[in-house]
Amino acid sequence: MKDRFYFDGDPATRHLRNIAQNPQVAVHLESGSRVLVINGHCEAVQAANAPTARIAEVYRRKYADLGYKPKADQWDAGGLFVVIPKTVIAWTEFSTDPTKFTIS
Repeated sequence: MKDRFYFDGDPATRHLRNIAQNPQVAVHLESGSRVLVINGHCEAVQAANAPTARIAEVYRRKYADLGYKPKADQWDAGGLFVVIPKTVIAWTEFSTDPTKFTIS
């Protein structure tokens, strides 16, 4: 799980239909001052091949107040996706500490 970015969603949504057409994606933090950009390849993942208990735990911790409390079997019928990073770019002050990693 540490080298992947998992997220869920309905494959019928616009962003997942776009990803189905072109699986090259960029993921970034909300912050404009603590920047992290992951570039990679996105694909649907079978729940049996993913750490669903850990993913559900993280989602519940972050989104329970909003009413989203998935269980590990939430994605047994699909709807789980993974981004496999190729490059990561990060900085807190662009002119002094930008860092780029290439993942092989």
